[in-house]
Amino acid sequence: MKRLIGSTCAVLACVLLPASSFAGVSNMELRSFSSGKSAIDAPLCDTLTGCTLPDPMDPTQNQPAISFDLDMDRTVHIEGDVYAAPDCQGDFQTAMGDLALPGGHDIVYLNFQPPLPAGTQLAIDWRAGSAPVCDTGCVNYTIGTDPALCQ
Repeated sequence: MKRLIGSTCAVLACVLLPASSFAGVSNMELRSFSSGKSAIDAPLCDTLTGCTLPDPMDPTQNQPAISFDLDMDRTVHIEGDVYAAPDCQGDFQTAMGDLALPGGHDIVYLNFQPPLPAGTQLAIDWRAGSAPVCDTGCVNYTIGTDPALCQ
């Protein structure tokens, strides 16, 4: 019996311990924030950029984000392939959703709960829209420092 319990614990440790701090879709969620009128009159694909947003619930923490401009209110399909390593290397998990966003300058962030600790490195390949689909390419994040804060 002791051998069975010990073997079960060893298997569970191998399965559960290697998981990254953001493994599992249950602790990351897409959220949006509108910062008002668009500064420039350009299509979504021309304004899509990776950035960092201070967590609205705890401004001492940062969340990975994208910002872009919309010409009018619309529902936008957002996807983000989240990698536990820089340069979009290795395995990833995809966060996705359809967000009703107001026209103007919008920020969509990936809300990790609990927030990732400062210094955590990850990479996200963001996609937004449906016709055409806009892609940021690989955006490297170091929580708390890179990339710059969303404008």
